[in-house]
Amino acid sequence: MNPILTNTLLAIACLLYTYGIVTGVRKGLNWTQIAALAVGLVIDVGTTVLVMAPVMSGPATGTGASPDLLDLIHRLSGAIGLVGMFVILVVAFMTRRTAKWVGWFRRLAWVIYPIWLVSFATGLLEYLAR
Repeated sequence: MNPILTNTLLAIACLLYTYGIVTGVRKGLNWTQIAALAVGLVIDVGTTVLVMAPVMSGPATGTGASPDLLDLIHRLSGAIGLVGMFVILVVAFMTRRTAKWVGWFRRLAWVIYPIWLVSFATGLLEYLAR
């Protein structure tokens, strides 16, 4: 997949996640923030699947058999961040049903979102280092 398109899609996912989480924590969640989180997750998962498909059959990096530290950080934080964003989305839906989930959303958002940002930043750094 074209790396410029990939990074653009992930930047859009980042903006949607940022909007959904920051405004959701500050003002409370409504369907607009939940939709932003959902669309961000769809873009994130779709882009991840498209990028990983050709890589899964080869070595971890193009130059050697083992990944470098930046790649390891990117993969680990990416896996945690992607699963975490799914959990945040589920909790966001639950906050619309009962208020007891609001605290969970806030706690999870401020733990998972920075992990996802690490993955986003390391992926961008990997792209720029090529």
